[in-house]
Amino acid sequence: MMGLYVLSLYSIIMKYTNLPLKSGTKIESKDHRGIVIGDIHGCIFTLENLLRELGSKDGFNPPQGRKLFSVGDLNDKGLNSLKVLRWAQKLHQDEKLYVVDSNHGRRLARRIHNECKMGGAVEDSIRELKKVTNEEMLEIGQFLANLPAYITLQSSKDKPYIIAHAAASSRLMAPGYKLSLRERNFFLSAETFRWSGEETVITGHVTVKEPLKEMHDNKGSTVIRLDTGVNEGNSLSAYLIEEDRFVSVPTDPRDLSQK
Repeated sequence: MMGLYVLSLYSIIMKYTNLPLKSGTKIESKDHRGIVIGDIHGCIFTLENLLRELGSKDGFNPPQGRKLFSVGDLNDKGLNSLKVLRWAQKLHQDEKLYVVDSNHGRRLARRIHNECKMGGAVEDSIRELKKVTNEEMLEIGQFLANLPAYITLQSSKDKPYIIAHAAASSRLMAPGYKLSLRERNFFLSAETFRWSGEETVITGHVTVKEPLKEMHDNKGSTVIRLDTGVNEGNSLSAYLIEEDRFVSVPTDPRDLSQK
């Protein structure tokens, strides 16, 4: 049934094959304080709880005077990938949220556009997307396909930040440098990397028990890890840039059980 559903879209999506490979983008957010959210993985109830804990009045929009950033992996594993994706699309459209590409996001975009085989955690998201129209599915696919590999963020602090899903490399982020597919995948999927730069790098991807800072050399090169295993029943975490502190909320059981 799943295969037939995807094949039914074939004539519509052929024009979207060969997905874009956007490199990085630069964002200035000096008038708004920044909040970076870790891997969400379809856990919409936990996301709402985190946003309220951060000061959101409705559990949907950012707190007043804030800009939201996401390290990606919005979908798969949790029960509500579609709701998380709709949240991200709406806030991204309103310039309240900025998201980087990620291995799970890219996989879903490729799956929607018929550029990869069936199988894996992405099929949970595909089953949810069967509830929407073909047009909305394609809009979600295009939203994910056009996300940048990384964001260079100039906040109200003097020191810039790099937001990437898995890893970063100064060499690959040189001005005007065009990433190859393999190099771009490094930002989305690398399990380990060493950082030496003045920017603080904020990532997800590798699960840690609690959000943490890693010093990668004796010059203060810093990497922040934000994937705290929300889909494993642990927590969802965020980093408040200007305050230099973490906020975490436990996984809401409704995200992991249909009961």
